[in-house]
Amino acid sequence: MDLLILLMLCCLAYFLIQIIRFIKADADLTLLWAERFGHSPESKFRGSVVWVTGASSGIGEALCYQLAKLGAQLVLSSRREDELLRVKKKCIETSNLTDKDILVLPLDLTNISAHKAATDKVVEYFGRIDILVNNSGRSQRSLCVDTDLDVFRGLMELNYFGTISLTKHVLPHMIKKKKGKIVTISSVTGFIGVPLSTGYAASKHAVQGFFNSLRIELGCYPGITVSNICPGPVQSKIVENAFTETNQPFGTTADQTYKMPAERCARLILVTAANDLNESWISGQPYLIICYFWQYAPTWAWWITGKIGQKRIENFKNGLIGLGRMSVGVNGHMSFGIRQVHREQKMVRSGPPEKPTGGPDRMQILPIFQKRLPNRRLRTKTVLLFLASSLSLQRAGRCCVNE
Repeated sequence: MDLLILLMLCCLAYFLIQIIRFIKADADLTLLWAERFGHSPESKFRGSVVWVTGASSGIGEALCYQLAKLGAQLVLSSRREDELLRVKKKCIETSNLTDKDILVLPLDLTNISAHKAATDKVVEYFGRIDILVNNSGRSQRSLCVDTDLDVFRGLMELNYFGTISLTKHVLPHMIKKKKGKIVTISSVTGFIGVPLSTGYAASKHAVQGFFNSLRIELGCYPGITVSNICPGPVQSKIVENAFTETNQPFGTTADQTYKMPAERCARLILVTAANDLNESWISGQPYLIICYFWQYAPTWAWWITGKIGQKRIENFKNGLIGLGRMSVGVNGHMSFGIRQVHREQKMVRSGPPEKPTGGPDRMQILPIFQKRLPNRRLRTKTVLLFLASSLSLQRAGRCCVNE
């Protein structure tokens, strides 16, 4: 009997430790396992030819610096040649690469007619393309009913059609060598619905569907892998570059101290590629637990995002939030930001904002399991997941109001 009690206590301690690890996690558990016990990027990328789009800022820029230190040969692409030259210079300064190891190739991803020539130039310069990192993209911050159709069309042209067009030109070279990696920076909105980002979410859902299907088609080429990266909030220029109701950029800055540093995100992306993971979620709490809800308890996830989303929309209409929690950024990042438009004036006229409620009330939430989750086993698992993440959900509810 004593042995049985000891065993139960050990199991309970292990369970509690795993809950604590999960609350503190900044990526999905498969990725964190691969980071600790799998292949390291240092052992995989030296000498590889890596083409990075969107390389002039944010995640793309951080990826270039880390790849340069790993000894990879780089192709840097974005629309701004001057920024690419700056990134190239820093890559050379912080690594053992020389000028000939880095090709600066300005490219507008929406100019699909230029993709073939760009691909041919890379192959001519390096002789091959080992890894393609589809990182270019743009976000949205506007309500669907107020947004011009041209905005939705522009988001699809850049985030979806531009990405798959470049991939289609690079893929034949990988098939010829029966080897290569296609790494696409998607977003958590690739599988989560997000208010104020209807067009962006649609483009990322399309990207996810395309590359998940492409992975199956390439099953006869086991040397070619396809990885989808789904980041949460990452420090980048997502605020300035996001579409509004028109094709104009949002142009407002916001606090980014709570977001994941681009360097950490880039490291986890490289771990994903080194271990050939199909999909990775890169985000801290409370975003990560919401990803797990959408994956394993979608009914519960719809309820959570619906409640938080309505408050965010209300604050957006009042001019308090232009980039609130549960938004998604230029490189595919869910972000919580603040739009300081007439905020001081509103506070003077109407007083301080209402005290936050602290998130969904447990007594209102638990009856839903009885009504919508009749299966006892599913209900039990969902309740345990809810209890393990209650602190994160309360934080999400508070921030939706305050920020």
